[in-house]
Amino acid sequence: MCHVPFVHKDLRVLRAFADCPNSKIFSTEGCRAIIHWKWTYEKPLARFRLLVAGVEVANFMAINFITDENPPSWLPDGSLPLHLTTVVSVFIWLVAMYMESSQILGYISTGLTRRYFSRPRHWFDLMVVVMTGGVSFALLDRTAIQDSRFCTALGVLVFCKWARFLVYLRQIKAIAIQILPITQTMWDIVPFLFVFSLYFIATVNMFYALKTGHSFGDCFMLIYKLVVLGDGDLSELENVAPPQLKFDLGTGEVLQTDPQQTDNFLVVRVMMVIASFVIGVSLMNLFLAMLVMSYSLAHEGAHLSFMRSLANIVLDQHAVRVGTARLCCCCRQQQTEKLVYGCSGSDYDVGGSVKSFKISAEMMPDVGASSKKAYLWFAKQTDQQ
Repeated sequence: MCHVPFVHKDLRVLRAFADCPNSKIFSTEGCRAIIHWKWTYEKPLARFRLLVAGVEVANFMAINFITDENPPSWLPDGSLPLHLTTVVSVFIWLVAMYMESSQILGYISTGLTRRYFSRPRHWFDLMVVVMTGGVSFALLDRTAIQDSRFCTALGVLVFCKWARFLVYLRQIKAIAIQILPITQTMWDIVPFLFVFSLYFIATVNMFYALKTGHSFGDCFMLIYKLVVLGDGDLSELENVAPPQLKFDLGTGEVLQTDPQQTDNFLVVRVMMVIASFVIGVSLMNLFLAMLVMSYSLAHEGAHLSFMRSLANIVLDQHAVRVGTARLCCCCRQQQTEKLVYGCSGSDYDVGGSVKSFKISAEMMPDVGASSKKAYLWFAKQTDQQ
């Protein structure tokens, strides 16, 4: 039993769990019970948003095929499928925009404005919603699908939709414990990528200073091929002039001359040896070692990461419900609390509840329905057989 009355119904407690830097807190039975109790109320809305994200991915994949492939023979211009997918896209965008707006309003209403705008995930969701609206309305103009800027925006949006769908799949435990270690590992390698970028840009700058005739963009791609793909060509790096063909009038043969060496002949070879070893061999192997170590640690704590992720999902869905209640009740506090909590919000405040109830449920008289709901009871398996 959680000995603090209404602790499982107070949003500040759940926020403290989600923001706790020590993941071991999620291994305690009380913490897990509180999160699961809140999850039972927020699960339907979370599942609905997962469904919306899945429909968005499928719809934009259909748009991608329709705009890129030839129309079917029974639809000469292919306009009907495109119109249908565009209508579905605009409708889903309106639903997603409403959800995101309600979530923002909910965070602001509960005093968590800083939490919303300090999370990269929220900015990513907001960017995807804005891009969805722009692409959806651009589809209303049939000539826009031939524009390279629209094609680029559509490709980036489809990629972001898949990434967003992957984020929503975290609410399913069987999937979350498999993908959370991967996403956590990707975040853990950010410091390594910073160091790698410094070495890489330094090498590109060194190669560009040789004045081989390559532009900075060409130097970037050549060094990338050398150190990441392992595809280095000395002649291409040195930018050697192509061999010339000569016709021998005496013998009638066509001869090919050897390419002439440039002033950078030795420098390019020394630079290639150093760059390929320092970056291509040493740093890449360190990168693999860091991936293995980080993934191993993340995999061991996958269940704890899932509980933290679930707490964040609950906070998001709670914010959506609060924002919806604010919009429906025209910001009237009492009606909003009734719609969100089912009763007055003061009943779920730990600070006010401690003064009204005993410290233990066994000492509290059973005087009403509120006393039965004041404490969270949960089953725990004992060590005894």
